[in-house]
Amino acid sequence: MILEGTTFSEELVDFINKQTQTNKQIIIFICAGFYQMCFSNFHNRFGSMQVFLNFGVYYEGQKEEEKKKKEEDMKQINSTLSFIEESSSRLQRFVFHMWRHYNYERMRRGTDFYLLQSNSNYVNIWSAVQSLLIITA
Repeated sequence: MILEGTTFSEELVDFINKQTQTNKQIIIFICAGFYQMCFSNFHNRFGSMQVFLNFGVYYEGQKEEEKKKKEEDMKQINSTLSFIEESSSRLQRFVFHMWRHYNYERMRRGTDFYLLQSNSNYVNIWSAVQSLLIITA
């Protein structure tokens, strides 16, 4: 649906009509301002209604400046992405080393625990045997 009072090229209007017919979508072009939308689900009160909204802004002219700005933005995004990639790989490496050391220490503590437990069993058994020897002697 195109609102009254707006002027668009015939190609754009044809494109909108084709998109509306093929995709069953409603395309609305609105001038700048504040707008409200109200959707009613009167056919099915207890059901849900899904509404997909896709907002876009179209500018006419200023193609050269847009291209330059996009290139600068892409350079900045690429540098930011490379920084993020580098930081995440460093973080992954650090986490891997921490996990390795954590597992090593956990195994060491486990070995110490089982060594202490076996020593405790050994001492308890020999104490019981010696107590029996003293009592029977």
